[in-house]
Amino acid sequence: MQKVGLFVKIFVKLTQKQNPMSINWAYFGNILLKIWETIKNYFYLILLILSIVYFLYYLSEIWNAPSNFEASQKYKVLSILKDIAVIVFSAGIFTSSLKFLAFIKIFETEFEKLFKSKNYGGQIESAIQSITLSKEYFANQARIKDIWKDVTLCMYQKQFPELHDKISEALDNDYYNNLEYYYKDEKVEFKITSVDDNYIKIEQSVVYFLKRPDASPFNWKFGFSHLNNNDHPREIEIEFLNSDTKYNPELHLKEEEINGGKDIMKTINVPLSGQQEYRIKRRLVEIQNFKADRFWSFKNAKIVDNLNISIDFGKDLNVLFVESNSKQKFTTLRDFPNSKTFISNQIILPGEQFKLFFLKV
Repeated sequence: MQKVGLFVKIFVKLTQKQNPMSINWAYFGNILLKIWETIKNYFYLILLILSIVYFLYYLSEIWNAPSNFEASQKYKVLSILKDIAVIVFSAGIFTSSLKFLAFIKIFETEFEKLFKSKNYGGQIESAIQSITLSKEYFANQARIKDIWKDVTLCMYQKQFPELHDKISEALDNDYYNNLEYYYKDEKVEFKITSVDDNYIKIEQSVVYFLKRPDASPFNWKFGFSHLNNNDHPREIEIEFLNSDTKYNPELHLKEEEINGGKDIMKTINVPLSGQQEYRIKRRLVEIQNFKADRFWSFKNAKIVDNLNISIDFGKDLNVLFVESNSKQKFTTLRDFPNSKTFISNQIILPGEQFKLFFLKV
C-alpha cells in the first residue's frame, strides 16, 4: 500500500510539470491522491465492512446448507475465508480503538490549550465556578446542611485552627437546625398589674403564624422555666386557631428539674401534620416576686418575621423596655404613661429579644 501511495504522489508531481495542456491530468492526479489518502485513513472501516458482509454471507450459507454440507469442499473454502475474515475484523477493531484513543488524546490536548489560553481560559474557569457555586446548584444538593457546615469550618480552620473542633460541636445548635419552621407576624401582648407590695401579675398573650416548608408531620416545641419553690408557678394555655389539634397537658407537657433542682423546666411537644401554616395562640400567666426578680426576659427559639410588642401596666408601675440585641432595631409606635408599643419589621434570629424591667412608682 505504501508503494501505491508513493506511485500516486510521483504521478501527481510529473503531471504538474507538464505544459498547460496537461492541467487536466494534474487535476485528475490530485483527485487520485485525495482518494488514496481517504482510503488509507479509513481502510480499517473497509476491513470492518467487508468482514461483516462476509459473516452475513457465511451465516446465510450455513443456515441454508444441506445435512452433509460440512463434508463438502465449499464448506472448507468458506471456513478458511471465515478465519481470514475474523483476522481482518480483529485488525479493524484494533485500528478503530487506536483511532479513538488518539482522538481522545487530541481532544484532551486541545481542551487543555483552550482552558489555559488567555482569551478563553479565564472565561471558562469563571463559568465553571459560577455553575458549581451558584444558588441553584446548592439548592439541588441533598446534603446542603453538611456543605454549609464544611464551609463554615473551613473558614475557622484557616483563621483559627485551634478552635476547629469546638466550633464543629457548636454548629449543631438552633441556628443550624432552624429550618423546620419559623414564626411570621408575631404579636405579643403584656398586661402587668400589682398584686401587693411584693408581687406583680404578668399576663402574656402571643399569637403568630407558624410557617412550614410543606405539610409533612413535625413536632412543635415550646419551653419555659420557673423557680422550683415558686408558690405561683406559671400557667399556660395553648390554642390552635386554624387546626383541629387540641393541647393536652397530660400528653404534650413534660416537667424536669434543672440547675440542681432550683428550677423547673416545662417542655411542650405537640405533633402536627397536614398543613403548611398554623395559627397558634399561647397565654402565659405568672405571679412574680417583684422584690426578688425585677425583670422579665423574652426569648424566641425560632426565626421571627415581624414582631409586634404591646405592654399595658398599672398606674402604680413603670415598665422599661430594653432591647437585648443592638442589631435588631425596634421602632416605638406608642409611648404613653401606662401603655407602650414596639415593632420590628426585620428578620429576628433565635435568642433573647428584649427585657422588661419593673419599677414601682
